[in-house]
Amino acid sequence: GKMFMFTALSLFDQLSDAFPAAADAIGANMMLVVRSHPRFLRGQPVYLRLVVSKLLEVFQEPTASAQVMACRTLLALAHGATEEFLYQDPDEAGGGDGAGWRAPAMLDTLLDSIADLTATLLPGPTAMFYE
Repeated sequence: GKMFMFTALSLFDQLSDAFPAAADAIGANMMLVVRSHPRFLRGQPVYLRLVVSKLLEVFQEPTASAQVMACRTLLALAHGATEEFLYQDPDEAGGGDGAGWRAPAMLDTLLDSIADLTATLLPGPTAMFYE
């Protein structure tokens, strides 16, 4: 289960770096896998951040279909791994005091850069992003 997901994400990342011409197809496959199984990224902030980072790169693509796919995938992740978007594990935040969850993290990052993120999105994907 989880090991397959992490292996697939690592492989997609390596393939897109090794074969830039096929990056769109590789990215589409990565988004399909992630959108279909967002629960595998729960409790895995490093992989979740990697996936979200890749999705935000797709926001820069000039094609509406790529932007829509990235927005749908981001929505699926936000719904399937809600706590990971809202809160950050104390060990990851550097607190490490074991006192439970810390202040919002990934959501804060997205909100802080919302103008930059939506600047290149077409109108349809922009409305979907604001969902």
